[in-house]
Amino acid sequence: MKQSNFLIIFLFASLVTGTAMAQTSGSRVDLLYEADTYTPPGYLGRSLPSLGSTVRVAAFTAGSEQGLIFEWKKDGYNLPSVSGKGKNVLEFRAINPRSNGNVIELTVRKPDDSVYAKTSITIPLANPQIVFYPATSDDNGLRQVDYRHPLSALEITADTIVAAEPLFFPKEDWLSHNLRFNWLLGNELIPQDSDDPRFIALLVPNDGSRREGVLELEVKNSNQLSQSASSQLPIRVGSPDFFF
Repeated sequence: MKQSNFLIIFLFASLVTGTAMAQTSGSRVDLLYEADTYTPPGYLGRSLPSLGSTVRVAAFTAGSEQGLIFEWKKDGYNLPSVSGKGKNVLEFRAINPRSNGNVIELTVRKPDDSVYAKTSITIPLANPQIVFYPATSDDNGLRQVDYRHPLSALEITADTIVAAEPLFFPKEDWLSHNLRFNWLLGNELIPQDSDDPRFIALLVPNDGSRREGVLELEVKNSNQLSQSASSQLPIRVGSPDFFF
């Protein structure tokens, strides 16, 4: 295996979730859902559901009507075990992918069995993706990621840290270390010597030469063999005298 002027550094990240909404008119019920998938601290986008993730749907009714009964359906099937008086929350695991997402239907009834409101929402499944960001390190080794400026290419003249975020994998698989990271440089696998492969440091050659190539990251979920993501980052390093 070829030697590389790249040093791998790894860190850990924590998790947040995202939301979306559906509405009806008249006697209204709102549906709000969130997905238990990985997004890093400071991420400015929404946490999207993916295959294997847990999705939580909550229903909110307008007004002060008491004793409402919630009747849930998922993909056309009644869910009697999670339906009933006051049961305004549905939680399910997205294990059966559909081309157009999971369809959630809700009928809300009054205590006299008349219909208070109906609504439905389609919850699409996203594919996990990898996004590269610039990162910095202080004198104590604490690293910070600039989530405002995702990278599509990188040219550096000094040692630089790059962060790679594996977005939208199930949070449980991230926390259980089921994600397998493979860093490659010029189609050569870069050996890993740490348990946390989120960060990599790019070192400028001491001889002043210039180098360019493609940094690639592949992430696979060992708990769901069909779930993976990959991304490439073109890089140019050093002075303009030499290329590889």
